[in-house]
Amino acid sequence: MLNALNLIFRQAPMQKLPHTAKSYFLPQQQREVSKDISLFLGLFQSVRPAMNRLFVNVNLTAGKFWNPRPVMDVVMEFFQARDVRRLSNMSPRELRDVTKYLHGVKVVSNHRKEPSPPRGIMAIIREGADTYQLDDTGETVLDYFWRVYQYQLKFPSACCVRISAKVVFPLETCVIVPNQFYKHELGPQFRDAMLNFTSRRPEERLAAIMNNVHELGYAESDYMRTAGLGVTMQPIKLKASVIPSPQVMYANNRTARIDNGGWNTRDDVFWRPASFRSWVWMSTAQDRQFSFQQISRVRDMLSDAMRRRGMKIPLEPAPIFQVNGQALERELRRIYQEAQQRLGGLDCIVLITDRSSDLYYTLKHFGDVQVGVATQHLDFRKLAKVNDQMCANIAMKLNPKLGGMNHVPSKASAGWLNEAPTMIFGADTSHPGPEDREKPTIAAVVSSVDETGTRYRATVGVQPSRVEIIGDLKQMVVNAIKAFQGYQASVEKRLNVVPTRVLFYRDGVGEGQFQEVCDQEVVAVKNAFESLNMKPPRVTFVVVGKRHHTRFFPVEKRDADRSGNAPSGLIVDHDIVHPAYPNWFLLSQGGLKGTSRPMHACIMKDENNFRLQALQSLTYTLTHNFARATRAVSIPSPIYYAHIASGRRAIHFKALNDGSSTISSADMTYADYERAWQGIHANLENKQYFM
Repeated sequence: MLNALNLIFRQAPMQKLPHTAKSYFLPQQQREVSKDISLFLGLFQSVRPAMNRLFVNVNLTAGKFWNPRPVMDVVMEFFQARDVRRLSNMSPRELRDVTKYLHGVKVVSNHRKEPSPPRGIMAIIREGADTYQLDDTGETVLDYFWRVYQYQLKFPSACCVRISAKVVFPLETCVIVPNQFYKHELGPQFRDAMLNFTSRRPEERLAAIMNNVHELGYAESDYMRTAGLGVTMQPIKLKASVIPSPQVMYANNRTARIDNGGWNTRDDVFWRPASFRSWVWMSTAQDRQFSFQQISRVRDMLSDAMRRRGMKIPLEPAPIFQVNGQALERELRRIYQEAQQRLGGLDCIVLITDRSSDLYYTLKHFGDVQVGVATQHLDFRKLAKVNDQMCANIAMKLNPKLGGMNHVPSKASAGWLNEAPTMIFGADTSHPGPEDREKPTIAAVVSSVDETGTRYRATVGVQPSRVEIIGDLKQMVVNAIKAFQGYQASVEKRLNVVPTRVLFYRDGVGEGQFQEVCDQEVVAVKNAFESLNMKPPRVTFVVVGKRHHTRFFPVEKRDADRSGNAPSGLIVDHDIVHPAYPNWFLLSQGGLKGTSRPMHACIMKDENNFRLQALQSLTYTLTHNFARATRAVSIPSPIYYAHIASGRRAIHFKALNDGSSTISSADMTYADYERAWQGIHANLENKQYFM
């Protein structure tokens, strides 16, 4: 039924606008972000079921599109070439890389007055028009173009464009046609442009939707008219409630004062400050970029901030090493071995760089995978403006990495967790891009070990590309149960505690797979307990998503926060929610930039018989114990942690790269990746190394 309705609603806009399955883009509203790419404003549209009615979910969106330009210019830019001769006799790897970039992009050839029909690029080939022979006669593309079209090529030795097995065009005649989606990930240098293009205050977003919704063609659609369908062209008005803020506790029973999801810690002592014996500081920045004296100042300021928050750190200032970034892995190992000999061990490495991803992944692979030492990466450009707040933020990352806990919800706010032994899980899967069919999916499961639902440990694994259900979940849960019991015995002094309840939050699931994922993963959880001769727990399984297009716009200014958004704690569990299962929208985070996106939580199984309001309140509480923030986050912390852990795929494959930070081989199969996978070092398995 819904598929049929969406098909009817699609017909009018898809005939006149560039589109994906549910989004339609407006070429007249675009912004160029590079020579190759422009961003188009668009409208998302989807018919959705609700309580006793249907509605159309419409939202602003944006798409990446190729700029119409000569393919030769694109290839020159790709190789940063200044001379066309650079495009002759390219290496197999260069041809493979540029082919991957341009594969499938539709082009026309302008060698005749009437352009050829648009056709997709199959490959960029090494031969130039002066050497590529069309058939057995030996005629080259260069000669053919002159004989048939009287077209004189200017750059006959440049590589050619293969369109099909029998069709090859000279590079210089090909032009990219307009309104084609750019399917690659945007580079970091363009992400701010994308954010600025799409980010709008709530009142601006709503106005843009209302000003452009006519482009979807509801009024003139013959398909809708024939089906007897119409749309009320005004947003739905709802009454929403606001959940009271939970209590957040620091040491000495100090309660933070929460305002719209945020609070100021001042110099509050962490709930459980970490202690460690030794650390070192390293920097790859040249002295003229960030001097030894500047490093010393940052180290001393951070040390002071950590001590004020109760952390027990070495009395002697940490030694500082200025090292060669080109040989970072060797330098890390040398300094680690020296610390083992001189300091009797090493607990933490702080590395200052120029925000290089290569150096970041080298550090994380060394610390997280090879030797099991906590690491912290810092950007010297940001450190140039170091202050107490920046040091406090760094301390909030280091404390959980080293085994501490920053803040916890009060017993009143997390009361359900104290009623019986309970484990909270967060799970997520990180998939490769659509063009990377052999790269694996990374699955991450985090689990709580304490009674406040604040301290988590992570298990990360690899599975076949784009498989959503976590294949090794049973063993991951077995490891989690053992860690839970180990923590309870060593820290809480409670032996042989068997969890009787599980609250499982799941992210990354498409709506069509909700029930399938729930059914199979709940079985895996229970099988894990049975394999340890434990009674299976009662499981509540909640799918939480943010990849949706529902937005809330306060009608009255008095109901909005300073950003124009609805306040933290706003909840909607009626009128627009799905009728098939209990679900709600929760806006946990106070407004930042643009229009806030609520989480959508769907209860797929509830053996613990939660009252709906109790689970909503607990879910909201769990957005306030994210360790490295003093504000509520947008989803429950266990899911956020799982998302972070699953997104760190590059550190686990570092051994393949001979010092490089990413896997670039196009020839690798899934089996190659599986063999190359390296898990987290045993020293860090039960610490929040991923912060």
